Amino acid sequence: MPRKHNRLLGSKGYCDFSQEKLEEALENVMEGRFTIREASMTFSILFGTLYNKYKGKYGGKPGRPTIFSFEEEVAILKAAAKCANWGFPLTLLDIRMMSKYYLDRKGRTVSNFKNNIPGVD
Repeated sequence: MPRKHNRLLGSKGYCDFSQEKLEEALENVMEGRFTIREASMTFSILFGTLYNKYKGKYGGKPGRPTIFSFEEEVAILKAAAKCANWGFPLTLLDIRMMSKYYLDRKGRTVSNFKNNIPGVD
């Protein structure tokens, strides 16, 4: 799995609000108690964020979709752990080759991978 960056709280000012606060602001807008601009100022949430949530824009996850599903990643990692328990620990190259073999058996060709071999991350 790729590395996961943990940002420091407050490093992005536009994202420092709780999910509950956002839902409360949207509820007030939908019920007609506030306009989007009034809710933005009252709940300290950017106007663009509230507008996009109200209109249902950008609902998906950001970034490129993953190649393997969560279940497939877990299965590959469990197989690597089983080999380590048997006394044959796998290197990163071994795990990458296992992934390539899995993709080849499923008949999937990933254009992002050279020769269908995943990268280091």
